[in-house]
Amino acid sequence: MGERQTAERISIAADAAWVQTGTRVVVIDLVHLAQDPIVLEGTAAIIWETIALSDGTSLTEIISDLAEDFALDEDRIRADVEEMVRTLTARGALSVR
Repeated sequence: MGERQTAERISIAADAAWVQTGTRVVVIDLVHLAQDPIVLEGTAAIIWETIALSDGTSLTEIISDLAEDFALDEDRIRADVEEMVRTLTARGALSVR
């Protein structure tokens, strides 16, 4: 993702349908119904909820909030959060603008 995307806004894609049950989030791309649903648990579900509750958030904000909430070093979690956002964007679940 790099520096360029830290200012971009990340949000739930318009064609994504999702449901949260307990600590699990299940996401379906309504355009590509043949794809398997995406199941997010643990930290991934928390990141999804952070994005869902915002009106678009930045990668920097997600990393900062997660680091603060779990007393983690931002540099330690950055690559994992970037990969999650990249993967979910490629699967049609997130929109980056």
